[in-house]
Amino acid sequence: MNQLPQIDLANHTHPALDGHPILTSEQSGWNGIFFHHYDHPAHQSPAHQWMQHIIGITGQGGHPVNSEHQIEGQILNCHCQPGEMLLIPAGINYSSLWHGAGEFSLLGFSPHFFEQVAQESIRVKQVELIPHIGVGDSLVKQIGLALKADIEAKYPAGRMFGESLATGLVIHLLKQYSVWQTRSISAESRLSEHQLQKVSSIFKTTLNRTLLCLIWQVF
Repeated sequence: MNQLPQIDLANHTHPALDGHPILTSEQSGWNGIFFHHYDHPAHQSPAHQWMQHIIGITGQGGHPVNSEHQIEGQILNCHCQPGEMLLIPAGINYSSLWHGAGEFSLLGFSPHFFEQVAQESIRVKQVELIPHIGVGDSLVKQIGLALKADIEAKYPAGRMFGESLATGLVIHLLKQYSVWQTRSISAESRLSEHQLQKVSSIFKTTLNRTLLCLIWQVF
């Protein structure tokens, strides 16, 4: 069986996206995370595997777009609304067909960055991200907007701001879109579900304040 192409978001090697992104985090200095924003016509993506864990977010001010997705042989149809997201883990077989043009963002995490956050936050023995298509998630949407605004403003808060947002997003993905098994360690040495909820609440409050500051700087 032929091995599928390995797609690296960091190197613009996606076989279906002919044009370069209209906005990119290349100059950010971020370690292990990548952000690209596209304005692209309808397109078909042949079967491939991402080298990063990928979040796609449809354009905020656009219109719904019909799409078809094939994940490990399973076909899913989606009438994607503006601001909805899809989650494609690294290393799985994936292809898609988008019937309409529109803007969208791609946010990628290197598996190393993701695993590092997972180990430090919940000390997992094994974690598996679950693919999702056409999900409305306000926190993911807000983080996407904050990263986009940070790039447009030329990183006024420095490199650590984007990486901090990405760290919070990984914790959110671990809670909502993954299955995991913790190590056999004492309860005192890992975050409890209550602690994760508290971290998430603090992160959301900080994100809302920071997003407002970034939008003020952009305009």
